[in-house]
Amino acid sequence: SIRILDKTTGEEVFNFQNLISDFDYGANLTEAQFSFRCDEAERSYVFKKGFTNLDLTMEIKPDWTSETYVVKMPFQK
Repeated sequence: SIRILDKTTGEEVFNFQNLISDFDYGANLTEAQFSFRCDEAERSYVFKKGFTNLDLTMEIKPDWTSETYVVKMPFQK
């Protein structure tokens, strides 16, 4: 199950269990990625992980705008 957790509290913000469609994954020479759609959240998501760093990038594409929200999440131990 894919979940979004609050960074500070660890509290579950959203659980995508049984809500995912259009799941896809792949890789090229510079990164691996997976993507999925959630109709309930009215958003599509893309997660990208470069091969040369430990950061993860999340792109959120809401249905109600053409803008893409991008969050770079640094690796945490």
